[in-house]
Amino acid sequence: MRYAISIFFALIIATTASATEFWACDGFRSTNDGSGGNPFLLKGTKSRYEYKEFNRVQQIKFIADNDVNKYRIYVDDTSNTHKQAYYLKFSGNQLIITKFTIEGYNFITTCYRQ
Repeated sequence: MRYAISIFFALIIATTASATEFWACDGFRSTNDGSGGNPFLLKGTKSRYEYKEFNRVQQIKFIADNDVNKYRIYVDDTSNTHKQAYYLKFSGNQLIITKFTIEGYNFITTCYRQ
């Protein structure tokens, strides 16, 4: 019985450590002219997220932490070209995402934990 309880708690801890998060995002706005996109749902774990933009699923994967500014840095993993970088800044139930594109356009959105 003692081993069963230990296994049960080990499974609970393993499951909660990799639990899927859901974030409701306002939609990316251009930092240049303020034009905006549609709201979207961001889902995933701290190592990988995905969202739908222009009827395509975009996937991003974690590559590094920026301990100075407290950002987690992700890159586009949809086409494995890593043409876009994403800086995610978590603050409780709020998340700010800054997207940098290879074309030089930057976008920002605010998301809220669901």
